[in-house]
Amino acid sequence: MRDSIVKSPQVAVIISVYNGQEFIAECIESILSQTFMDFELIIVDDASTDETLSVIKEYVKKDSRIRHARNEVNSERCFSRNRAVSMATADLIAVMDADDVALPDRLEKQVAFMRGHSDVAVLGGAMEGYENRQPFVAPSERLPVKLLFNSVISHPTCMFQKKAFQRVGGYDESNPLAEDYNLWVSFAREGYLLANIPDVLIRYRTHPNKQRAVYKESLRQSMNMVWRRQLFFMGIDATPLELDIHGSCASLERDIPWRIRQVKSWLQKIQKANTKKGYIPASALEEECEAMLISLAEPLSFLKEPFRYLIKLSLHCFITSCRCTGKFGESLEKSIRIMKDSMKHW
Repeated sequence: MRDSIVKSPQVAVIISVYNGQEFIAECIESILSQTFMDFELIIVDDASTDETLSVIKEYVKKDSRIRHARNEVNSERCFSRNRAVSMATADLIAVMDADDVALPDRLEKQVAFMRGHSDVAVLGGAMEGYENRQPFVAPSERLPVKLLFNSVISHPTCMFQKKAFQRVGGYDESNPLAEDYNLWVSFAREGYLLANIPDVLIRYRTHPNKQRAVYKESLRQSMNMVWRRQLFFMGIDATPLELDIHGSCASLERDIPWRIRQVKSWLQKIQKANTKKGYIPASALEEECEAMLISLAEPLSFLKEPFRYLIKLSLHCFITSCRCTGKFGESLEKSIRIMKDSMKHW
């Protein structure tokens, strides 16, 4: 008698979780309730100190499609997700955050798209919050140019090819906050296509009690690393000031007039470098830059908002001086940014 052949599932859903006992059961249930059932669910517990592991083990007993592992020490999400992918037998990987909920047809829609578009390595979609149900997703044709400024795929919605993921080196464990953005850049750099579908795939939670200002500054530093990397691909060794201006482009933050002029000059420099390297389709980059300048066309006015104008001016001058004073200045600059982000109605 021939040995029976065990067929690998089509999709591996991976979850990294740390102290997630409050929401992990709802997250798992949303996967078990999928209309597409040919999947394996791999959960890596990142050394939780609450009852997360007990909840996971109960589900493992109930459903043979679920496997789990536990890190001996807390190692952050990148390590856990890399570990989960290495455990997967499926050729498609779907990421879930442990406090989110997948809509019932999430896997069905994404698998259908990926099977019909073999040239696409990464697929994302829209997601809506429990607090804010206004989903938005960047159209696929705009992803290459938007990737220069921001992460273009919502990480909790992504599905990617395992082989492509392994080829680009997986998640960069040295840059955990912008791990998704860095991964998309790695895919694009290797010539892989990225895509989005407009369908809402995930309902996500925010946690406003966290220290958002501190987190935002740490995230900006991680984004700087990804921006610097992309700009270097284009032949630009960006200075701290240029990265700061690039961040203003990414956030479309209103600023004072001379900063707007700096933004315009910076966007021109990017387009010139891109013309030489051909990193992004030139027409798409030109359109994106024009759209940014329109969004920033009305800078802060001293006559209309004198207090805000002067604070902004003082902040920029102070940060510029900090950059000339070494490590102490860098630390001071970060502190000022955190303080600014902590202020309401800035």
